[in-house]
Amino acid sequence: MLGELLLAHRSIHILNQDPWETTLSFITSQNNTIKRIRTLLNALRQAYGKEVAPNHHALPTPDELLRGSSEEKLRALGFGYRAEYLLDAARKSNLLATVSDLADEEALQTLRQIHGVGPKVASCILLFAYGRKDVFPIDTWTGRILAHHYPGKDPSFFSPYGGIAQQHLFYAERRKIGSHW
Repeated sequence: MLGELLLAHRSIHILNQDPWETTLSFITSQNNTIKRIRTLLNALRQAYGKEVAPNHHALPTPDELLRGSSEEKLRALGFGYRAEYLLDAARKSNLLATVSDLADEEALQTLRQIHGVGPKVASCILLFAYGRKDVFPIDTWTGRILAHHYPGKDPSFFSPYGGIAQQHLFYAERRKIGSHW
């Protein structure tokens, strides 16, 4: 199955994103839709980010977020319980500079020191910000996909390209059920 997906979906790429922006994005993604994530991140940009072009703001740096925001203000923007997580991520943003030199398991544990960052979010940060292509983020969807298409297998089955396999499997399954973003 995976071989067919790799050929059929050649346009899927693992991005190489900024670690801080990736952390903000995946904390925001918890229990959210793509549309709502986009809305929340745009609100965060407008409220706390520097204007980089007319009517376009960057995501705030950790310092900008800590200086200008509070849990109450972030909740008012719609972040709910994630407000606390974003502020903790800003306070612990120095951890992001240490991750690139760590082995995957140690890097996952380091990222999980940020309140609100669990195994899935930590895996996504490693995959999309640090290029750890063997890290296989597992959530409800990917757990179901594994159980259905690869019963009895765990993510190590796809090593050393677990993250790439996860992206292709997830994309194919979402397309199959007609859930387009």
